[in-house]
Amino acid sequence: MFAATSATGRFSGPPGTSGTPIDKTLGELRQEYGTAAFFHAKIRGHARTSYTGPMVCVACGYDLHVDVSHIKHVKDFPPEATLREVNDQKNLMALDKRCHWEYDHGYLALVNGQLLPVGR
Repeated sequence: MFAATSATGRFSGPPGTSGTPIDKTLGELRQEYGTAAFFHAKIRGHARTSYTGPMVCVACGYDLHVDVSHIKHVKDFPPEATLREVNDQKNLMALDKRCHWEYDHGYLALVNGQLLPVGR
C-alpha cells in the first residue's frame, strides 16, 4: 500500500505517477481535471490508495473484490472541501460491488455504524 502523503503534503501514488495535492479544494480539482469522469477517477484513485481499513465488505463480509466507498458522497461536499476531507479515513469504507451499488442507490443506509437494508 502506498503512503497517503509525503513530507511535501502531496499524495504519494504508485511509482511513475505525479501524485495529487491533498490540500486542493474540490473546486480547484474540478477545474484542473476538466471532465467529470477524470475528476471522479482521480478522487476514487486517491481514496483507494489512502484507505487503511480491512478490505472486507462492511455490509456482508465478502472479501474477494471490494471497492473503497465514500460514506458521505463526493457530490455532497461543497467545492471548498479539500481532497484530504473527502478521503478522510472516517469517510471511507470497503464495500463489494453489489453492496456499493445498493448503498449509492439508497437500498442500504448507515445506522449507528452499521449498514442496514432500507425498507422498500
